[in-house]
Amino acid sequence: MITTFTYSPAGISESGQAYMFANINGKTYHIVRGYRLQNREIFLQVAGTTALRPSDLGQHWEVMGSKGFHTAYVSRYFHYQSERADLQLAFVGNSTAGSRFLALWFISRRFGLGCSETVLAELSERETQQWTSYRYSTSYLDDFASQDQNRRAVCMDFQYFGSPETATEFIEQIKNNEEEDNND
Repeated sequence: MITTFTYSPAGISESGQAYMFANINGKTYHIVRGYRLQNREIFLQVAGTTALRPSDLGQHWEVMGSKGFHTAYVSRYFHYQSERADLQLAFVGNSTAGSRFLALWFISRRFGLGCSETVLAELSERETQQWTSYRYSTSYLDDFASQDQNRRAVCMDFQYFGSPETATEFIEQIKNNEEEDNND
């Protein structure tokens, strides 16, 4: 079980500086990054003096790291090689644009769209309504450890997204929004 809590040191709290911590199986860690999906943690980067193990988190968790810094994630949201059409996948980059790039790169490769990485990088820099679209079943996951809008993950539900036609339409819509923004 993961219990999160916030700590604001005296004298600093006026600036809004706060630190997010997690108590995991009786061990305390500073949360560097964290993402929730449907009110459950699915991705954590933590720092602490005690090793974090998958058994501390429960079933379906994978843990990587050592020397005080660990990345833990629920494997089913990061199982990119699966051919299942009902996958809900998360893409976590170093920034929101990086997360969007990973999602676009995955879509392009999964459906054989042949988009160049240069084009995908340009498209990932654009904020469009397609990234929070019910139609395309895409959404953002906010980093609950920092609330930094530049560090969001992208979540895509391939049960509704999964055809090559929808993938092509999704990328074309992002391209069209980019062209419209440039014409304004």
